Order: sequence, then structure tokens, then C-alpha cells
Amino acid sequence: MAGFHAGLPGLDAGFVGVDVFFVISGFLITGILVREVEAHGSVRLGAFWARRARRLVPAVTVVIVTTLAATILIRTPLSWRTAVVEALAATTYWSNHLFADRSTDYFGAAVESSPLLHTWTLAVEEQFYVFWPIALALALRFLRRPTRRSLAMVVFVICVASLWLCIVVTDRNETLAFFASATRAWEFGAGALLAIGVPALQGRSPGIVRTAVGTLGIVFGAAALTAIDGTTAYPGWAATLPVAATSCLVYAGLANGWPGGRILGWAPLRALGRLSYSWYLWHWPVLILGVEQLGTNSIAAKTGLVTASLLPAYVTYRLVESPIRFHPSLQRSVPKSTLVVSGFAGLALVASALMWVRTDALLSDPLLGDLAAARADLPPLDGRCASSELADLLQHCVSGAAGGASTILVVGDSHAAHWLPAIAKVARQRDIRVIASLQGSCVALGPSYVDQYEHCVTRIRDLPRLVDALNPDAIVLAHSVAYVYGLIGSDGEIMKLSSALATWRQRHYNFALRSQAAEIGLGVILDNPRFPDDPIECVARHRDARPCRLDRATVDAQLRAVHTAESDALLDAGYGVTFDPVPLLCTDSTCPVTIDGEVAYQDQSHLTAAFARHLAPALNAFIEATLAGQRVAFAP
Repeated sequence: MAGFHAGLPGLDAGFVGVDVFFVISGFLITGILVREVEAHGSVRLGAFWARRARRLVPAVTVVIVTTLAATILIRTPLSWRTAVVEALAATTYWSNHLFADRSTDYFGAAVESSPLLHTWTLAVEEQFYVFWPIALALALRFLRRPTRRSLAMVVFVICVASLWLCIVVTDRNETLAFFASATRAWEFGAGALLAIGVPALQGRSPGIVRTAVGTLGIVFGAAALTAIDGTTAYPGWAATLPVAATSCLVYAGLANGWPGGRILGWAPLRALGRLSYSWYLWHWPVLILGVEQLGTNSIAAKTGLVTASLLPAYVTYRLVESPIRFHPSLQRSVPKSTLVVSGFAGLALVASALMWVRTDALLSDPLLGDLAAARADLPPLDGRCASSELADLLQHCVSGAAGGASTILVVGDSHAAHWLPAIAKVARQRDIRVIASLQGSCVALGPSYVDQYEHCVTRIRDLPRLVDALNPDAIVLAHSVAYVYGLIGSDGEIMKLSSALATWRQRHYNFALRSQAAEIGLGVILDNPRFPDDPIECVARHRDARPCRLDRATVDAQLRAVHTAESDALLDAGYGVTFDPVPLLCTDSTCPVTIDGEVAYQDQSHLTAAFARHLAPALNAFIEATLAGQRVAFAP
């Protein structure tokens, strides 16, 4: 996992390490529980949870509190509230749900930048630790003659149900399937089945069988690392590969003599294994915050940071994790363990509360307050509008004058969404109904591009059908220029810029001709400047907007080629109107973050809703020309 996070070549599927971790965890914990049942006749829940809490909570608390302190030093107060919420979620082992929600929020804080993102796996594990012994105790209670075989049948049914749920949810909501406990339970269950079957497996496993199964595990593992990457629908069926690989290797290692066991027993690997929990806790925050400080995302820098995180991991293991986990007095007493663990968790809660109060005080500063308001002033990108079904759009995605005399269809991505408040304001004044078909990271027209959502392909394909069904008076298109630099050709490779621009131009030309034939007005809002880094954070850090502005020449170079392709397409077709916002957002020399006393940007490339409405008067003539079906290029 650490190598994957460091970006080492050949580890694109490194995230399957989570599946390996879940299988092994299910094996170890179920083995402990089953042996306890056989020794004492029941599951002693209090003692079990006390052991788990001593193992997990103190070390993660140290990391959470240290991460909050580092966030105060490294990041501006605008991100502190987000850090507090993440710390609270990590402390209460609810972060898998938090990050699942964040991942589906297009304008939410990017989960990849969270120094506590990795705690989602601990949350899933802890939820397993809470519910699994209860489920085991209930199974033992209701089984007439509980045996390992009958218990295995119960676990098998749970695994089948969870795997089915995992496959179904992955198909419908991959993010939810990735983070949810219910869709990961079968992975713990696979390890649990092995743990339940240990006596039988150890007694009936000839060496040649163990070697064959171990070899099969290596094959499955290699297949997982080569066949799975960031484009794979995951976990779903694909996760069966790493789970099968881990299960085979665990089975092969159940008895002495398997060659792989000798490798895993090598002293340096065993030492690293002892540090694995603390290292896992430290490697991600050190990596994320370290990259921010160094200002580089190179593999060398990330590898160095991940390696350096072994130092705090070692200190945490020696001074916190191991002493508390194995303290004789705590091992003998559930109440004492509970008191100590609660004290650590309370430390994280108090640190979070203090940071929240301090954040409120700092955001009372007018500049920081305005920046925080701009950050929260999101474009209206409703997920239900990521559709080409007219009935859905009419129900959820209508603005302007609901019963207007004219209808405008707005199509595009999040860069179309941030213009919607301005279009809607003009529409209300002009008695126009606005219907929006919008999806983040989904181009309005065009061929495939890198990282394209499958649903986006459907929307592009179905756009003509939507236009025919609605028959609007006009269509307004808007999308980021970034797609042009990642268009995929028929050979499956990214196009050269010249070919991509020609393709982009041709698509707009064709759409203009189709709109003209249908007597539907067409308007294209050209893209706005994009900042290389977050301008809101930049202003907050400098307490001044001037160091954060863009050079106009840089912006022109960034946008001119794509703007020209889109404008020339409409001019060649002799139909359609373009609107260039750059003169509204830039002077002759610079493109500032604040314009006319208002913060213009919500993030690197999206306008705030308030500033978009501020530009409504400039859009008025564009909307009028679009509805009239004019055939001229238009600029404010």
C-alpha cells in the first residue's frame, strides 16, 4: 500500500492491498473468537473489544492529534473545519461513510488531499470488530448444536449475500461499494472461513497440495496486479482476485514446511510487520502534508516521505502502541482498558473542539470570512441533472421562469453549471424557462477522453434524442477546455493537440448545422481562466489577492486554441453565437481572483454563484442573440 501511495511504477493496482488486509483481519480475529468459544463456551465481548481498543485507539489518536497540529501549521484556516470533521470521523470510526459522501460531492473537498483519508479502512475494520463477535455469539446461541461446520455454513451465507451486494452496488455506485462495510464484509468472511476450517485444513493438507494452492495464490495475485487498475469497476467481481490470492496463501501457510512461509518468516519482514499498523497510520499524513510543503509530487519525493514515516511509526510503536497493548494491568482489567482508551479518544475530541473554536474566531476576519463564503458558494450541480431523460430534467432541473414563453436547454459540465445562476437570472427577467442537463467532468459534445465516466458516454450519445424530445427554442453549451488535451482517438491513444482541435471543431460545426436545421438557437459560452493552484487558499495564505492573480498572456495561451476552434466552427457553419468571458474576468495584463470587490472563484476554475449572478447583465445580450438564432460571434 505504501508503495502504491508513493506512486512507484508497476503498482497501479496497489489499492488491492486493502482487500488483502481485510481477509487477513477476518482470519486472525475469527480465529481468536472461535478459540475463545471452544475454551470458555462463549464470546467474552468486553474482553475482546478491550483488546481491540488497546491495539488500535492509542496509536491512531496520536496520529489524529498530530495531524490536526500539522494542519494548523501548514494549511490556512479555510481548511481547518474540514480537518476537524475528518478527525472526528476518524476518532469515531465513521470515516468510511464520510469519505464516501465526499467522493460523490463534485465540489466537495477533494478526498485525495485529506491526510486522514486512509482511516476509512480502519473504520471498516472497527465496524467489523463491533458486529462480527455479536453475529458470532448470536449464531452460537441459535444453532442447536454449534460446530465449526455449522458455523462455517452461517459465515458462507453471509459471504454470498455480501458479495452479491458488492457486485450490485459496484455497478450502480462504485464509490459507495468501495467504502461501505456491507460490501466488504465478504472479504472478512473469506478469512473467517479459513479460520473456522483451520483444524481440518491443517490435518488434511499434504505438502504438495499446500504448495499447489500457494502457487495458485501467487498466480491470482499477479493477475490482480496486472489486470486491475484505476479504470476497473471496483470492488465488484474484480475484488475476488486479490481475495482468492490471499485466501490461497493463508491456506498454504497454515502448516509448517511451505517455502513461502520461510520467506515471510525472515527477521526483517517480521520486524516490519510489527511496525505495519503504526507505519500505515503515519505514511499517508506524512505523504500528503509533506508533498504540500515540498511543492513537488515526484516519485522520488513521495518515496522519501513514505520511507521517512517509518521514524514516527517506530516511535509510536515503542512508546504508545506496544506498551499500552501489552501492559499487564490493562490486559487483566476491562474497566482499566476502557478508561485508558477513552482518555485517548477524549484527547482527540478535545483537540478537535479547540480547533473548531479557533477556526470560528479566525473566520470572523472579513477577508477570511469572504473567502470562506466564496468556497461554500457552489455552482448548482444537482446529481439528478446528470441525465438525458426529459422527465427527470423537468422534475429536478428547471430554473428561470418555470412557465416561460421560451425554453433554453443548458448542456455541459461543471463549467456550464457555474453559469447557470447568471442564465437563470436573465431568464427570470425575460420570461424564459431554463432546463439544465449537467454532469461534472462530462463534456457537452465530443469523442471519448481520458478518465471519462461511462454515464457520460451515454449522455453524449443521447443528446440528440433529448433535443428532439424537448425541442427547445435555444441551446447553450459550455464546458472546460481541459477535455481537448485528453481526447482519445480511434486507436485508443490520446490525440495530438492538432488532431484533437480539429476533432473538437468538427463536433461543434456538426452540432451547429443540426441546430440550424432544427431552427433551434445555439449559444456557446467559451471557457474561463484556470488557476494552477487553489486561488482561495492562496489569498488566505498571503492575506492579499495580488500575489495570486494570473498573467493575462498565460491565460490567453491556455485558452486561445480551444476558443478559436469553437468560434471558427460556428462561423464556418454560419450559425450560432459565442460568448467570451475572458474580458469580464481579466484586464489587459492580469486575471485577478477578486473582481469589483467580490471573490470571483470558488476554486481553481469555477466561478462562485454570487459572482456569476453579478455577470448576468453581460449575458443578457448573449441570451437574446442566442434565442434569435443569430449567426455572429458575440463578445461582451
